[in-house]
Amino acid sequence: MQGRKIQINDAKIYEKYKGIDCDYVKRFYFVHPPPTPAEMDMKIAYVIVAYKGAGLIEQLLRAIYMPQNVYCFHLDKKSSDEFRRVVHSFIDCLPNVFVTKKLINVVWGHVSVLQAELNCMEDLIHSDVPWKYLITLVAQDYPLYNNKGIVEGLKKLNGLNNIESYPMPENFAYRADNIWELKQTGNGSEHDGYRMDCTWKKKPPPPHNITIMKGWNHIAATRKFVEFVLYDKIATDFYKWLSDIYIPDEVFFSSLQRHLGTPGGYHDNENPEWIMRAFGWVANGDNRQCYGKWIRENCWLSTRDLRWVLATKNQYKLFTQKIPFEFEENLVECLATIVEGRKYPT
Repeated sequence: MQGRKIQINDAKIYEKYKGIDCDYVKRFYFVHPPPTPAEMDMKIAYVIVAYKGAGLIEQLLRAIYMPQNVYCFHLDKKSSDEFRRVVHSFIDCLPNVFVTKKLINVVWGHVSVLQAELNCMEDLIHSDVPWKYLITLVAQDYPLYNNKGIVEGLKKLNGLNNIESYPMPENFAYRADNIWELKQTGNGSEHDGYRMDCTWKKKPPPPHNITIMKGWNHIAATRKFVEFVLYDKIATDFYKWLSDIYIPDEVFFSSLQRHLGTPGGYHDNENPEWIMRAFGWVANGDNRQCYGKWIRENCWLSTRDLRWVLATKNQYKLFTQKIPFEFEENLVECLATIVEGRKYPT
């Protein structure tokens, strides 16, 4: 039996922080332990893309916040003014947290999903924080370890990126083989207000002999990889090529990760474990059980799902998703309590 569900109202979050001194915000809402030498040596940059759910964003940021790291938010340009105001009400008190000024209208399946991440990446490259790894998140993510555990997981990568990358399945090949166009449907202002239509016009081969690969766009990337993605001609040419395919964010990083010479990339015979998410997906043989709700083939979690999220098979995973916008009242509380006491496996 599922527990009572709640949705954190944006207005309540705003009232929580309205008029409060920033020193109080940092001391009581964004509490953190003193960073260890290992944490100071492995500073992390975060890209967080969101379009709603300020309450989830606040809880996510409180769970991952450390003063030595740096955090960039991309807030969807079509999001409400209230949503943006609420997010600013708490992040403006944190000197190492900011919203990119290069906000765009993000549409699922369109290159704008990827561009939003790249906009934050460029800001973070110019940050004064000398970070070593960059992690991409969305509002519905939550960590499975505290910062110390996340650092331990990143250290085990031994200077490689952690990017899911496998050959494009035949049943998905049409996504990258053809030119797609963005259309407005008139069905609201969020994702349902747009769709991607296939023109069935064939695309030329990718530039630089890049092999098309697939994988989730939830990544941990070295600083050199991010610089490569932003400024190397191989990457920028590839970005232009895939700007009119379907769901390019699941192709861009994954394909570059296998390309010869990519900083932190894999060789053909390497297939390390992807540690960025423990999540339920209908095509995932390990995590196909869902006690919450299936939405677009993804499991929106309930408290009962924490049994498999935290199971031994997922012990190396750093984050989980998807935390529903309307979630069981003890879901995040349980996660926060468990995470605080977990140690990353040696």
